Amino acid sequence: MNWISINERLPKEVGWVLVTREDGKVDLAHWFEEGWKRGHNANVVAWQPLPEPYKI
Repeated sequence: MNWISINERLPKEVGWVLVTREDGKVDLAHWFEEGWKRGHNANVVAWQPLPEPYKI
């Protein structure tokens, strides 16, 4: 998966995604229609969907 800049587009569906923050760290964030959960709004520069889980 490739990182998607928040300037390019935001997630279409509510749910968890991986994000890259301004400080370069990767984090897990929850996207809502009104923004990121837990104050990530100011920090997120890119995001990508979560990968499929490992199959046992």
